[in-house]
Amino acid sequence: MSLNRFSGGSETSNDTPNNPIMWPHNWVQTTSCGHFLEMNNTANGQRVRLVHGITKNYIDMDVKKNTQIKSHQDFIVRSDRNTIFEVGKNPDSDMMSLTIRGDLRVYVEGDTHYECEGDFNHRVNGNYKLTVGGNYLTETKSNYSLKTAGTTKIKTAEYINEGTTYNSHYKVAEQKTDKFHVVKQTSSTGLIELESAGNIRTKAEGCRYDHTLGNKFTDVNGKFSEDIKGDSFDCIEGGAYEDIQSISNLGSDYNLKVASNVKVDAGGNMDINAGGNIDMDASAIYLN
Repeated sequence: MSLNRFSGGSETSNDTPNNPIMWPHNWVQTTSCGHFLEMNNTANGQRVRLVHGITKNYIDMDVKKNTQIKSHQDFIVRSDRNTIFEVGKNPDSDMMSLTIRGDLRVYVEGDTHYECEGDFNHRVNGNYKLTVGGNYLTETKSNYSLKTAGTTKIKTAEYINEGTTYNSHYKVAEQKTDKFHVVKQTSSTGLIELESAGNIRTKAEGCRYDHTLGNKFTDVNGKFSEDIKGDSFDCIEGGAYEDIQSISNLGSDYNLKVASNVKVDAGGNMDINAGGNIDMDASAIYLN
């Protein structure tokens, strides 16, 4: 009795030479609509491949330990409990890459934790908006740098800046305060220094108060001029120090009150011009 050889059909060459296929070690099952299940047992080409006949979505597991999942439409993963993704074994060479050609939305009903042993980089080519319903805390164990090519705005009900050293460098700096602006140095051995390579200008539309509990020294290398017009002004409440004698002898346009001695030295002439009288009261007056 002789056997009839298989005849008819068609032959398709292997278009994936990286996955060798040799009959009869390759087992393939198909359905009428094209669903395709392949289990290849060929040496150095063992793989399992499942293909949907209509959508051509597939799952492919090859001999190189790679697994591919392809979806031509939506890809949905649902888990009623925990979901864990663990990627890589060597942090110096292994990586995970996620590319999204569209929008990304992450919704978390609980807490969210990010932990990175290396560098953490964010790059946004558009706008970046962060909305926080509670407190926003940023803590760094080294330096903190904020650099903008445009304007930086901070709007807050209260602003507290604490630190060891504060260094601010601007070509032009302007500060505006609607009510009170206080600079206070709390150390008895500290110093507040104002230094300018150009001019220093102060202007007060109300009253000005200087209160020095210790000595006061003024050293002028050039000329010194004061112009006092003697107009009357009502000072704003709350501006004066509690123990300053700001209302003594306000009947005079210029009032100089010294509890002890007064000494004036002039290297040249001294010229005193008065449109009215000169009144000098003393127990003794010496003119040399």
